[in-house]
Amino acid sequence: MELIKILKYLDKKFPISLAADWDKVGLQIINPKKDFDINKDVQKILTCLDINNQVVEMAIQEKVDLIISRHPFVFAELSDEKKNQAKKIMIKKLNSHNIDVYSIHTNFDNSPNNPILNIFDEHFHVKKISAFGKFKEGTEIKLRSPIALKVLREKMKQIFASNDDLVNLNWNDNTLIQNFVLVPGSASESMVVNQLQNATFVTGEVKWHHWIYANDNQINLLNLGHYMENHFVIDLQKILTNAFNKEVIVLGYDIQRQYKK
Repeated sequence: MELIKILKYLDKKFPISLAADWDKVGLQIINPKKDFDINKDVQKILTCLDINNQVVEMAIQEKVDLIISRHPFVFAELSDEKKNQAKKIMIKKLNSHNIDVYSIHTNFDNSPNNPILNIFDEHFHVKKISAFGKFKEGTEIKLRSPIALKVLREKMKQIFASNDDLVNLNWNDNTLIQNFVLVPGSASESMVVNQLQNATFVTGEVKWHHWIYANDNQINLLNLGHYMENHFVIDLQKILTNAFNKEVIVLGYDIQRQYKK
C-alpha cells in the first residue's frame, strides 16, 4: 500500500490539526537531505510507545517500512537530537534501511476516535465525556452516580495496566466522587494552568511542586506512571489491522518499563 494512503487515513482518524502547538507529530524528519517518498510501498508497520534501540532492531529484522510511535522521535532540532549518540546511530540505521517514522501524540488524545473513550464506557457508568483544559489536553468524565476513590484507582490501574500508581496526601479511598479529569503523560502542569481546585485528577507523571499544589488546592491526585500510555500500541495496531488487514502487516512492540525497583 502506498505511504500516502496510510498517512491520509491516519490524519482523518487523528488529525494533526488536533495536536498541541508544542507537539511534533506527523512524519519525523530524520534525513533532511532526502524528500519523503509518499508513494513508497508499505508492507509492514510497527507501532510502539517510543523508539529505542530494541524497536529499531526489530524494525530492521522484520523488514518494517514504517514505524508509528506515540512519542515523537524527533522533538528538538535534528542536530540537537543527534547529540544523543545512541539516537544518532538509530537515525543512521533507520535511514540506511529506508524506514520512515511517524508519530501520533496529542492528536491521538484529542481525537473523538481515541479508543480509550469507549473503554471508559465499559468500566464506568458514564454520563458525559468532554474535553478538558485550556488546550483541550485532557478529558473530563462525569459519572451517573458517585463512586469511591478506591474504585476509581483500581479501575484506572486495570485500564492502563499500571503498577506504578501513587496518590497524594489528600487522597482518601472512601471519598465519593462523580467526575474526574484524565490528562495522560507528564501532565501535572495542567492542574496549575487550569487553576484546578476541589477536583480529582489522573495523570502519568507528577512533579514535586505539583504534589504540593494538589494538596493545597484539595485535589485528589492519582499518578499512574508514564507507561500508562502503552495502550496506544495495541489500540493503533488493531485500528490499522482492521483498516488495511489484507494489504499491510501491522506489528506492535512493547518497550516495557524503562526502570525497575
